[in-house]
Amino acid sequence: QPEEAEPMTEAQPFEELIKLQSVNDTHYQWDVPDAWQQGRGAFGGLVLAATVSALEAAHGAHDPADRTLRTLTSMLCGPVYPVRSDFELEHVREGSNTSTWHARQRQLDDGEVKSETIALFASDRAEDATWDELQVPQVTSWQDLPPIPIAPPLAPAFSQHMEYRTDDAIPMMMQKEVHTTHGWVRHKNPPARANLAYIAMLMDAWWPCALLTSTRPRPVATVSFTMQFLLDPARIDTTRPLCYRAAMPICVRGYGVEFRELWTPEGELVALNQQ
Repeated sequence: QPEEAEPMTEAQPFEELIKLQSVNDTHYQWDVPDAWQQGRGAFGGLVLAATVSALEAAHGAHDPADRTLRTLTSMLCGPVYPVRSDFELEHVREGSNTSTWHARQRQLDDGEVKSETIALFASDRAEDATWDELQVPQVTSWQDLPPIPIAPPLAPAFSQHMEYRTDDAIPMMMQKEVHTTHGWVRHKNPPARANLAYIAMLMDAWWPCALLTSTRPRPVATVSFTMQFLLDPARIDTTRPLCYRAAMPICVRGYGVEFRELWTPEGELVALNQQ
């Protein structure tokens, strides 16, 4: 039986945050919520969640129903401000088992392109081609860790809407010598049922490994984001957090590569991310 979760604090429901207005079946608009900033623009995970929602809506209107989103690559070109944003979707190709889509996001106040995304939807392939050699994170259970009071002004605005639990280092509070991090994360008012947009948002909600060895605040931004969705969202209980693990083994002239994972409390791998 799922463990009993602590009561949620007040936060705007996740579904409302990424609610889209349909112009047509390949064109959607999104009112970017305020108080979700990470620096000048909206938190990248929320932008990616809205992008996933737009891609799934367009895919659902055109492609076979047995194809689900497997991977996406997004270039986050510029800050997304709390005004109306516009997604234009292009059906690039439909194959025998795969469908490829392109999403371009602009903001209507200045017309600037804010993100470019390529996504692949695909049906299942061979049943015997299944394995997982990644080691399940050996971390303290989330029930044994109290939520960490992370919020502005010491953290980005969006962090007030998230719940974090960890026994690892915290930026500017505890330092470590290696660029790794782990813990548990969820939105304070998650959807009743998990979806791929929610998974994309959680994947980007944790602090970068680079901040754990720094002795001073520094700006950090994601410029490219690639993600593989590996678990059926129906298997995820949104009343419980997901386990997050990441490492940034290299940084060259201010550009680092970070590898991220999300796991269920039962040890099922949810998704992988490189950014």
